[in-house]
Amino acid sequence: MALERNNKRAFFDSLSTPSGTGNPENKQSVEPAGESTELNSQEYSYIAAIKTKPFLILGGFSGTGKSQKVKELAFATCPCDGHLNVSETSPGNYLLVSVKPNWHDATDITGFRSSVNKNYYVTDFMRFLVKAKQYPEVPFFVCLDEMNLAPVEEYFADFLSVIESRKKKNDGTIVTDALVPASVFRADDYDAEFNIFMSLGLATTNLEWKPDELNALSKEEYAQAFIRQDIVEELKRDGLTIPQNVIIIGTVNMDDTTNSFSRKVIDRAMTFETIVNEFDDSYFAGDVALHYTSKPRSGKLFISDEVRATQMMETGNFELTGDEQHRILEFINSINSDLEGSPFKISYRILNETILLYRAKKEIQKIMDEEGGFEDGVTFNTDLDNVFDEILMQKILPRIEGDYEKCNKCLTKLSARAEDNNWKQSMDKIEFMIARFGKDKSGFTSFWN
Repeated sequence: MALERNNKRAFFDSLSTPSGTGNPENKQSVEPAGESTELNSQEYSYIAAIKTKPFLILGGFSGTGKSQKVKELAFATCPCDGHLNVSETSPGNYLLVSVKPNWHDATDITGFRSSVNKNYYVTDFMRFLVKAKQYPEVPFFVCLDEMNLAPVEEYFADFLSVIESRKKKNDGTIVTDALVPASVFRADDYDAEFNIFMSLGLATTNLEWKPDELNALSKEEYAQAFIRQDIVEELKRDGLTIPQNVIIIGTVNMDDTTNSFSRKVIDRAMTFETIVNEFDDSYFAGDVALHYTSKPRSGKLFISDEVRATQMMETGNFELTGDEQHRILEFINSINSDLEGSPFKISYRILNETILLYRAKKEIQKIMDEEGGFEDGVTFNTDLDNVFDEILMQKILPRIEGDYEKCNKCLTKLSARAEDNNWKQSMDKIEFMIARFGKDKSGFTSFWN
């Protein structure tokens, strides 16, 4: 049968129903190659942003190590429990999703139901979310590699909406709306040789069962058929949600072959630019830490545990002094004043995340003090001016792009404010952005190199 290249549904419908049980293979574990992974100042900046909101964008030109950095963080946090440490090249808490240029819907992320084969095509991303639910104290990293090869707003639209539904419950856990609806898991008209929970990788109490044998069980027997029956019931009740310990990091190259980001995407992420400065002897100091360790870094460092600043303060989990409240509000209002007349003004989301980042940095400092302090050479600032500088770099400047008439006025005002407050990162970046207009002021500027 001839199939159109981009017709994914027709292609998958032409395949036979998968018969695998989804149960994990009995692989030999990989021994740790060190005691613990040492992190640097930049990596602690990533961690603070992750703890603020578990969706990062790492931008930069090709070859700067963006994708490798995600894997390094996964190795640094992966426990050697005999289950997650079974691959030499990829820890069990890491998933690489290579974005393709022809992705124009969510099927490669959240799957789809086939009316031809009467099954549901489960993606690696879905399996990874289910696996993360089984290890709630371990950070699970998804690397969306080259995420802007396709329009992010099209293939990742569901995630962009669901990430904003995060809510902290009274028991301290963070939940979201469903990424895949509960009806997918409650459906009773799938093919007899297909079981969606087995396809998701959930292990059965009898490892010899095949899907048709499992589906033939009585209702009472089926209610005890899976080792993690609680996850089966959760999927039926709530659908597939984003676990609290899942961290999405997208890598991007900004060139003629990729798509630009809308402010909808930038607003929902914490943004970083990876830049390679002049090389020095530190290159020869040691290899990158792509290996397991006997003492993985604590999940508490990474896992986001707050969503709304007002709720966090109302419940007594964090307090701001009157002076800190005044300075934060003054920062947000002054930035909006500088952005007046442009389409780049900011709102409650960035105010909320400014406070959350401030709290995350304080919490990381506390955790590291309890563990004996930061590594030698690490600089980690928790003062508000450093937070303001990072919010400008991660949340505000990436939103600004356009020609001289559209951007110069607000960039000039922001430059003066950054200089007055000695926000060094922002000063350098704004200078770069203004210089891109050129002497004849005919150029186009953006945050990205």
